[in-house]
Amino acid sequence: MFRHATPELVVETMRQRGFMNMGTDYAVPLSRDCEMLIYYRQRLEEELPAHYAIFGHLGDAHLHVNMLPATEAEAATATRLLREFATHAVRLCGTVSAEHGLGTRKAALLPASICRTGHRGDAAGEAAPGSTMAVGAGDSVWCGRPRNSLKFPSLTSEKCNA
Repeated sequence: MFRHATPELVVETMRQRGFMNMGTDYAVPLSRDCEMLIYYRQRLEEELPAHYAIFGHLGDAHLHVNMLPATEAEAATATRLLREFATHAVRLCGTVSAEHGLGTRKAALLPASICRTGHRGDAAGEAAPGSTMAVGAGDSVWCGRPRNSLKFPSLTSEKCNA
């Protein structure tokens, strides 16, 4: 029961405030977990102080950051931070879809999750759970249903920074 209490409270809070859940499903290699947590906390305290919850799978370097905006302006900030955090996770050779998949609502994060070189992980071969594969510009990516094939004219992610 306790394991699900925090996520359920987050979802209920967002529902009461009239916003969709604004949470991450990003993971990084274990060797980068502290770096990612420090980044999350620094940026959240700068942009949305006291309007977030961090919980998840610490042993897998897979923390869920859930932003809890109370206004439209805070929701816009949270949306921007979701993209920023995704880019940072990939820069650390992580993934933006560690557990729950992207779905159509977060499909825009897929280009950020693709590493141009196909390199996933650090020099020791460590990779984040659920790391994605490299896809070339213009390639189609099948996303669970045949009609959900997405085309990307260019890739915006940077080379992994292991």
